[in-house]
Amino acid sequence: MSDLSELLQNFQEHWNDVGRRDRLLEAIRWLETEPSTLGMSAHIMAVARK
Repeated sequence: MSDLSELLQNFQEHWNDVGRRDRLLEAIRWLETEPSTLGMSAHIMAVARK
């Protein structure tokens, strides 16, 4: 992840919320260890909300 502030509107507000920050860090940790994303360009990213 090159710059998280580009991916989220109001990044600082999200980062200051402990629950949101924990979910964000959990997603990043998953991406860092997911074999199918290893070696992938940081420019290829999908974000979804259900």
